Amino acid sequence: MASINAPEEVKKKKKKVNLISSDGEWFEVEVDLAKQSPIIAPAVQKHEGDDPPTISINVRSDILLKIIDYWETHAQEEPESVREKNELWDTEFVKMDKPVLYAVIEAAHYLEMTKLVDLTCQRVADMLKGKTVEEMREILGIESDLTKEEEDAIRQQNSWAFEDDIPGRGAKSLAILLHCNKTIQ
Repeated sequence: MASINAPEEVKKKKKKVNLISSDGEWFEVEVDLAKQSPIIAPAVQKHEGDDPPTISINVRSDILLKIIDYWETHAQEEPESVREKNELWDTEFVKMDKPVLYAVIEAAHYLEMTKLVDLTCQRVADMLKGKTVEEMREILGIESDLTKEEEDAIRQQNSWAFEDDIPGRGAKSLAILLHCNKTIQ
């Protein structure tokens, strides 16, 4: 506990929380940053004592680093100039390998970080835009277990989904994916 005569930097020391990743790495994070997750905020608020609370997070350390980076960028109030800067940062942030992007989506969902879920899912939607069903399957890591005949039957039953569509392309083509019994790799 800081005394009344302590230097200013000690008095202003921000409260911290220890986050433990699923692979056992420890991260000391400012409480105000970690509270951006509705999952973490209640645990921090319930904590009593001077020592930082320790919370286990079911997120790998490499992904947790990305989440913390996101928190640090989005911690500020958002006047117009900061909002524009954050939008540019967000554009670069989501340019990551697909497996990492999918892991960030999963972590953001787990941590109930709606804005990050929206941002990363928008990136996936942009990746799918204008793609054929086969290209979408490859991007999403989906292996079709339908035969060509079964797939053609689904197309015929749902022909409305392909009207005014470039053959085999576009968001309407996603209907075939929705009917597929798929296996995510």
